[in-house]
Formats: sequence, C-alpha cells, structure tokens
Amino acid sequence: MDEELTKQAQSAHSQSARVAQDDRPLPSGSSSLDRRGFLRRAALGAAAVASVPIVGSLAPASVSACGGGSPMEPALAAPVCARTEANIEGPFFRPGAPHRTSLVGPATSGVPLLLSGRVLSGACRAVGRARLEFWQADHRGAYDLEGFQFRARVLAGHDGSWSLRTILPGRYLNGSQYRPSHVHVKVHVPGRPTLTTQLYFAGDPYLESDPWARRSLVLQLSDVPGGGKLGTFDFVV
Repeated sequence: MDEELTKQAQSAHSQSARVAQDDRPLPSGSSSLDRRGFLRRAALGAAAVASVPIVGSLAPASVSACGGGSPMEPALAAPVCARTEANIEGPFFRPGAPHRTSLVGPATSGVPLLLSGRVLSGACRAVGRARLEFWQADHRGAYDLEGFQFRARVLAGHDGSWSLRTILPGRYLNGSQYRPSHVHVKVHVPGRPTLTTQLYFAGDPYLESDPWARRSLVLQLSDVPGGGKLGTFDFVV
C-alpha cells in the first residue's frame, strides 16, 4: 500500500511541467510522523503538484535543427535540458549511507516531506539506474556525524525516477548567519562527472542572504492535506 501511494505521488510529478559551523539550531516546528498516514495524505495532495510551477534545474530550450524543413514547414527543434547547477558539498558528507527511500519512522520529529523527481540527460531523456546520495540536518539543524541518521543512498528506476521520504531540515548557524533549510545531494551516473548540489525551498527567509543558495535549485513545495509537504525536482546530468 505504501509503495502504491508513493507511486501516485511520482506519477503526479511526471505530469508536471519540466521547469526547472556552529551547531546552534534555529527552533522549528515538529510533529510525530505516522508513515501510513502521511503517505495517504501525500497521495491526496500529489495531484496538486502538477499545477505548481517548480523552480528547478530543468529548463527546456530550443536548438537549431540540422537540415529538413522549409520556410513553409520548419524543422522541429530537439529538446534541450539545462544541466543542474552544482553546489558546495559542505563539511558533513559521510560515504556509505544505507540504501533506503525513507528517513523517517513513527517517532521521527519534524515536518514530513516527500521528495521525488527524475534523473535526465541534457537531451531530456531518462537516465536509468543512477545512484543518488542524500544527507541533511534533523529538525533542530543538527547533522548526525557518528551514524547515518538522515542519510541515504537511493537507486533511480529504469525511467530515471527517484523518491525520498524525509522531513524539512532545520536551519543552523554558519558563522554569524543561519543557512536556509536544504538537502544535500550527489548524483552518480557511469561515464559522467558526479553532480554535487543542494536543494532549497521557496519562502525560506534566509535564501537571499545565503552565499551558496541558487535560484535554479529552489523547490516550490505544496501542502499535503493533514500536514506535510511535497516537492519535485529533476536532476539533469
């Protein structure tokens, strides 16, 4: 049942338009997570994702067609997707995280967040079986530096699809200012350089002042009925 509901959320994403250290925490809201309850609410809210413009890395553009066509019958332009912008790795990456698609349990605190998307090539074609690594702070803004809490490795499907159940990361002080909420990601595709980047969230009050946040990496989140958030992002490598 959980897998079916997650697939519904991913299906809604595929219909959407492709558009793209100090440990002092900033207090944030928290709640106990119910895995089945959240997924049921996510399925109800997933349809809304298709109508929400995503500020992501995917930006189809036109290219000149070679040959064919005429003034009366122009050649069709091949689709081109802009490469996802790289972002800093930061000091908290740890290799060897468990393979899993959920970072939450019944007692996990924080705002539930379901992320999903696809891995695509510059020609906007699905890149199957890409390997993704995710790591983030907990709801208080703290990273697990001894274990693998809020760390995961995810294998994309043959159609390039991926998903991850987690929480909205807490903010933390970096020097004299807070970093906005963010999720770190590495995308590994054989024969291509590893993409290291971060995902940010629209509306965060610290986006404008953060020296590393980039507009192309900001997701617009939608609400899940009953609590929680949904977000989609396509990585182009």
